[in-house]
Amino acid sequence: MRRFSHWWLDRCFVYVGRMDEAKGILQIVNAWLALFNELEGDCPSLWLVGGSPELVQNIRLDIGIDRITEHEHAGRIRWWGYLDTAGISTVLLKAYVVVCHSRYEPGGRVVLEAMSQAIPVIATPHGFAADLIEDWYGGFLVDFDDVEVLRVRMSHFALQPLLRHAMGPVAQQRASRALEQWQFLDTHFQVYHSAIEGTQPHRGRLSIARDPRASRPRPKGFAGVYPFEGEAAGNAEATGFLRTWLGADAALQELEGISGNSRLWLAEHNNQRWVIKHAFSTYRTRPMWDRSFRGSPVTLQRHRVSSEIRCSTFASAARLACADIGTGLYLREWLEPGFDGLHSLPPLFVSLLRFHGDKAADSDLVAVRQRVDVDWQSVKSDEVITFLTDIERDWHAAGFSWDAWCPSSLRLGWKWLSAGLETRTLSLPDWIEQLAKQTIDEESSVASSYEPLASFGWCHGDLNPEHFRIDPDGSGVLIDFEHLHPGFFGHDWADIVLALLSDVDADEAVALISLAVGAIPSSNCNPRLLISWLRWTAMVNACRSHALLNSDDLARTKRSWRWISTFPGVNQ
Repeated sequence: MRRFSHWWLDRCFVYVGRMDEAKGILQIVNAWLALFNELEGDCPSLWLVGGSPELVQNIRLDIGIDRITEHEHAGRIRWWGYLDTAGISTVLLKAYVVVCHSRYEPGGRVVLEAMSQAIPVIATPHGFAADLIEDWYGGFLVDFDDVEVLRVRMSHFALQPLLRHAMGPVAQQRASRALEQWQFLDTHFQVYHSAIEGTQPHRGRLSIARDPRASRPRPKGFAGVYPFEGEAAGNAEATGFLRTWLGADAALQELEGISGNSRLWLAEHNNQRWVIKHAFSTYRTRPMWDRSFRGSPVTLQRHRVSSEIRCSTFASAARLACADIGTGLYLREWLEPGFDGLHSLPPLFVSLLRFHGDKAADSDLVAVRQRVDVDWQSVKSDEVITFLTDIERDWHAAGFSWDAWCPSSLRLGWKWLSAGLETRTLSLPDWIEQLAKQTIDEESSVASSYEPLASFGWCHGDLNPEHFRIDPDGSGVLIDFEHLHPGFFGHDWADIVLALLSDVDADEAVALISLAVGAIPSSNCNPRLLISWLRWTAMVNACRSHALLNSDDLARTKRSWRWISTFPGVNQ
């Protein structure tokens, strides 16, 4: 049984189509075999639908019967042969994802049929798939015969079963709109008319026809997936929530393209603007890139809203007007952005430092610190996961929602990275892997020397410049605390610096890092410790982007790494 799956969620990879070499069946099976060798019992089964017994046998011979017989007997590879429409629909109900891999494809009806049933599709960039699918939106596109990329994209669904439920609605929206545009009969009449008249028919393309919300960053929410929370609050719920608090109706405007993790609405009442946020449950990408991860596969709605409520009384945190854990909705006053270039870094840092040092009445940070304030270098690599699992169990038993996998300690972070590279549960691109192995010992020593002297407090957990706002009295505050966790100071500030480094030149990079290092009192974080936090965070970003095949993020990380590595004094 897969780590994050249950029998009612357990599904498989499905191919539907002709048993023909041009359909890429050999590549699909080879990708699955490679994935099984990697995941073993955590690998979903492969079901193949279509073809007569003779055609199926020919394909089996092409693959090599001795390579698949054991999997066939164990039910891991199953040939269904020809099925009628009802049979195919039944099989599709058990699909994590439909895998198509045609060498060429003028259309691809299976792509539309699967997407219409809210099933993501992995396909080659031909026919309907080229028009309707973008990576992470309705499925993935993989070039023909690229078995390694196909294996990786299939692995996402094996390691994060909820990915199907998050991608499915976008797939269904796109397919439905494409079918509405298709106008099958009209198109055929036009072709016949053109043939009679001797003219060229109009050649159109199916439009991606995005739902406005599908153009947001990668959608990560899901709904109605037992046993996880996945409530969906829409315009009606947001309107009712606002009416309950204001005692009057107010027009709502949904803010598009902001986040794939939440829905946001802007409302105006009595010349005052308000923001309503739906912090719904989301799947976590970490299972897909960190094979050692044993935390929760989801960030639950109730935990996200609870963290917001907890932080609402913190120093330098935006205040909530009201919140409802049941619906996942909360309301706060609209605050103007506070970040406007590097000159905004000092006030942002002041706000972050005040937030970090807040003393929550319901949390004993001394006891929390004791669990992570450990000589992690002396812990054996194969014991790190056990330590983290035990810490998380105790924290959850005490009623805390954060997990032990958050970046609470740089000493722990370097140990985890070292153990992951050693056991191959983590992977890095070639340009940084060897360098990482060469620097981990040095950076671990830096963390061991300086981190025990650093301040321990609250960490935002997902900080970027957009989270810095100006409240009505002109003070700087932070927003969006769904990833709140305790920890040593450094990671939040490193996140801010890295977010800015990817868009600057060499001279600006030196100025930015110098400003960031100079802003921090040594009592909070030694300057060399911050450099170590920057290097570690960049390496983790590289691990994630490399495993998820996110070339844009990887390019930004590579650029940031270059500036960090060439910063004067980095090796002092």
